[in-house]
Amino acid sequence: MNMLCRGKAIIMITTIGLSIAAADDAVEVFEGWHMQIDGQGMVTCMVIDNPRTPMAFERRLIVNLASDQTVTGGRLFSADGTQRGMKMQEARTYWVLCDGPHALWDYYEQEDRLLTLSGGEQIPGGWAGRKVRFVSKTNAEVYGVLVPLTRPDQVGIKIEGACCGPVVFAAAGMSKLQTMKF
Repeated sequence: MNMLCRGKAIIMITTIGLSIAAADDAVEVFEGWHMQIDGQGMVTCMVIDNPRTPMAFERRLIVNLASDQTVTGGRLFSADGTQRGMKMQEARTYWVLCDGPHALWDYYEQEDRLLTLSGGEQIPGGWAGRKVRFVSKTNAEVYGVLVPLTRPDQVGIKIEGACCGPVVFAAAGMSKLQTMKF
């Protein structure tokens, strides 16, 4: 199988578990996603084959990530052999639909690249403006940018594409809050 991430060809021989990446990049498989990892340990591209989507015509989805881990675009391969580029918003929609954010944050958690607060801990002021993963006590996950609020019993998260300011959550409903160490 061949993948193309940001113009770099990555050869993957999945039947015997070998991965060969261009330059210093490595490829790891995590939660069904093939993740291209650069020399600094940052995920630069994520690929999933046969993604589960409502339309069910997609054969492969490639999502490119910027250094701040936001989606910049991607490529979609259909079951009929056609392929096309995707702009940021479409690629992000597919990425979210296929649990890409969950896989990315779980990967960084496994690699000890996240700072984690448990429910009930005070949120450090330095976390404001940083990307976070909010996990509720019911295990629902929300991803966005932490927004400072005047009430300490609330957590505000600006979610990409959401209208009208941050979404506010009760701090008492938080199981954990995470941000990336980088």
